[in-house]
Amino acid sequence: MIAALVLAGGQGVRFGTENGPKQFAEIGGKPLFIHALQTYVDLASVDPVLLVANPAHMDSTLAALRQFELEAKVDVVHGGDTRQQSVRNGFSALSDRREMSDDDIIVLHNAASPNTPDDTVMRCITALEDAEVAQAYIPELRTLFEMKGQRVATVLPRPSLACSCDPTVYRASALRRVIKRQEELGLRGDTTTDIALSLGMRIELVQSEQSNIKVTARWDMDAVTAAMQVANRIDQDS
Repeated sequence: MIAALVLAGGQGVRFGTENGPKQFAEIGGKPLFIHALQTYVDLASVDPVLLVANPAHMDSTLAALRQFELEAKVDVVHGGDTRQQSVRNGFSALSDRREMSDDDIIVLHNAASPNTPDDTVMRCITALEDAEVAQAYIPELRTLFEMKGQRVATVLPRPSLACSCDPTVYRASALRRVIKRQEELGLRGDTTTDIALSLGMRIELVQSEQSNIKVTARWDMDAVTAAMQVANRIDQDS
């Protein structure tokens, strides 16, 4: 089994839209989370596809699924207060729905990443042949430095720096260990890759395109819209 968990449980307080959290912001007339879901619905090797949704916006979520004819293709699960809790809820729902083997593959994808190439997803899945976790990334092109007050403390070596992007892919046994460790430590905000690394798991990196952008701030919307137009994923008039 290769299952996808599209994580749309966030509140999006810092971003904010008139229609709800940022996953409801639209590009090309579709909410971000619909674009993200479509990536996995269109991949024949991925089944099931679960949307881990914000319970406070469930009516809007279900309405969008009906509007874009995804209701029958996607299972909906209630998300938690944090990404960590949403991952746990989604993983638990998968376990309840069918028997899961240690070698099954779980793809984690943020609902605010609408432009992830199919090829990146499949290369991440293939990378699990030699690893427990695969992480898509984008090489860092800017000069970064650590700060001490208002002074530069250290200029970081750019060739060794990268930004994570979607997706992150786990063997089921590895994700189960990560979730268990988070619970043991009473953690709430740590990402799954932080814990996987602390457990000594091998995390294989898979390079993606610079256009594989997670929408974090409002100005990201323009960049993603332009990238999706170039890739012909939305109309040029959008």
